Amino acid sequence: VAPSYRFLVCRDQAYLKWRYFRRPGFEYHLLAAFERRRLVGWSVFRREGERLIWGDALFSRKSLEAVEHVLAQALASPFAAGATRIVGWFAPQPEWFRKELVRLGFETVPEPQDLSLMMSPFSAQPAPADLRSELYYTLGDSDLF
Repeated sequence: VAPSYRFLVCRDQAYLKWRYFRRPGFEYHLLAAFERRRLVGWSVFRREGERLIWGDALFSRKSLEAVEHVLAQALASPFAAGATRIVGWFAPQPEWFRKELVRLGFETVPEPQDLSLMMSPFSAQPAPADLRSELYYTLGDSDLF
């Protein structure tokens, strides 16, 4: 599903295991959607009190219905029982994913701690000029999830 995004952190199997299943102190729930045995999207959630935190997501642009399907599966799962709201932190791009989140009832609100994205390239080459407008990032890319 990664080809649906221009710039993003590699989210392969090794990364997901390291990031979500080998991190002590947190319990994450990964849900995936398949069409004809082909992965078309996945998301990672965790609970924090009454909040269901949607921390990471990657979906194929060609299978937008998978976003709603995975979210419905999360809400029907025991780990979401009693949650009163869903919160997430997603980049404004790609536009098609942002529009799908809006269609599902999510709204953009200021980050509660007034945090913003900051990055420092580790090369002498300047970062591509369009990186700021094309980078896909989520709460899962931070230390806050």
